[in-house]
This record gives sequence, structure tokens and C-alpha cells, in this order.
Amino acid sequence: MDSFFNLTPTLNQMLWFWGIAIVFFTMVEIITPALVTIWFVVGGLAALIAALCGASLVLQLYIFLGVTALLLIFCRPIVKDLLKVKSVATNASALIGQKGVVIEAINNIRSKGYVKISGLEFQARSANDEEIPADSIVQVERIEGNTLYVTKA
Repeated sequence: MDSFFNLTPTLNQMLWFWGIAIVFFTMVEIITPALVTIWFVVGGLAALIAALCGASLVLQLYIFLGVTALLLIFCRPIVKDLLKVKSVATNASALIGQKGVVIEAINNIRSKGYVKISGLEFQARSANDEEIPADSIVQVERIEGNTLYVTKA
């Protein structure tokens, strides 16, 4: 009964505890798409090293919490910025800002007008309601549905 109330863990128990914690946090990190628990893995490694050096349970917990907190505060924002994925315009949104040639005069009142951009023809309207004659160079300002809204370049 005396060993039941002994709350001082053995070195072997602490190695198992920190080893299981490291594996658990690693698995959670693998499953999640962002850097969530990698900081706990490093904190667990620091606490495991402290256990191997003979540190007390309280000191191991302080080391775990301290290393994890420091990494979360200082490293996570830096790594998050480094791993930020930049979006690339695709499909129709890639046309915004491009220049093209008017192949049919653009007249918003008559709902007429076509432009040619990169060898493709698109229905077009004037972004500022002005008439744009054929053979004019225009720039795409926005897209609504399948219609390009353009201004003279």
C-alpha cells in the first residue's frame, strides 16, 4: 500500500510518458494540415532530455511548458509566414489586368462587343459606359459571369 501513495515516478516511467507524448503529438501533427502540435513535440523532447539528466518531475513539466510556449510565441509566426501558400490566378480571374484588342465595337446600350485576348474571343462591355471602337487596345477591369468589363488602355 505504501507504493500506491508514492507519487514520485521512476526514470523508466518518465521516459515512457515523454515518449508516448512525443509520438502522440507527432501523430496529431501529421493528421492536421497546419503547424499545430510540432511545438509540443519539441517541448516533449526537451523534457525527455531533462528526465535523462535526472531532473525532477516538476522541473520536467516546467521545461516542457517553457520550451513549448517559447516556440509558439517566437517561432510559429515566422514559420507560418515562410510556409504561406501564395494564390495564383487561374481560369477567368487570370484575365483581370490583361490587355486585348476590340474585335467588335463595344456598346453597352446595344449589349454588343467582343475582345480578343491571347487568341481567345470574349464578350465584353465597357466598365465606364463609354463606346470603344474596334481595333482599340483595352484592359480587363473585372469579370461578371461570362462578360469582361474593360477600359481603354
